[in-house]
Amino acid sequence: MRKVLPLQAADIVAYEMYKEHERQRYRPLDSPREGFQALQQMARRLGHDPLFRFRIQSDLLSDVKAIEAEHRRIAYWQNRRRKGAP
Repeated sequence: MRKVLPLQAADIVAYEMYKEHERQRYRPLDSPREGFQALQQMARRLGHDPLFRFRIQSDLLSDVKAIEAEHRRIAYWQNRRRKGAP
């Protein structure tokens, strides 16, 4: 157990993340599990608040729009370079 402690810790974090995501999706009125709350408290002590940010559909949509805008900007400048514009 002493040799694989980081893996065990990662397993705990992954499990609590899974359970919290499941709670937010299917039972949003329930309170978070104690394990997840303990992870959040540890993160706050280390100065990382929030430890996890769960994304909703509108977050993902805004990310996609930002990525598409960046791709358009890159394509614009590549076309200008190809045409030899100053």
